[in-house]
Amino acid sequence: MRRRSLVDNPGYHRPMRSEFTTSVRCDPEDLWLFLDEPELQKQWMRTLVSNRISGEAGPCQGAGFRMRVREGSRVTEYQGEITCHDRPHHLAVRFWGGSMRPGSAVRVDYRLTPEGDHTRLHITSQLEAVGLGFGARLLLPLAMLLNRLQMRRDLEELRRLAEAQG
Repeated sequence: MRRRSLVDNPGYHRPMRSEFTTSVRCDPEDLWLFLDEPELQKQWMRTLVSNRISGEAGPCQGAGFRMRVREGSRVTEYQGEITCHDRPHHLAVRFWGGSMRPGSAVRVDYRLTPEGDHTRLHITSQLEAVGLGFGARLLLPLAMLLNRLQMRRDLEELRRLAEAQG
């Protein structure tokens, strides 16, 4: 008997993906700090209230985390896992909960590549949505557009902070 995959689930919707690439005038290690350290994350991720890594090892592959995010007038909690932690080249996380439907998740992948006196940062964000009703499916493209606009603003702030530090 064949196991049903997530894609076979009639309530599953094809992942919605956003990609961003920017060049930051600093070395990868300086930029990495802003991606990896929760207190520095709050400086450029405007909606992030807190991010706590579980365990004593700190950020590493397999570590869990809980983040609180401001969504409009309320603060929502998400759980997640660091799925890749290759300092200072590749960081990937997956998170779920909060205002997402059960079974849905977001994957975010950060790749840093040195280019002379700059670092190229490529970010991929993918929403894996499950069980969306008709109304939610209609609103999803608008939500993704608003997410892209927020991400662009956050990346501009990240660039400014990392270049000032480097």
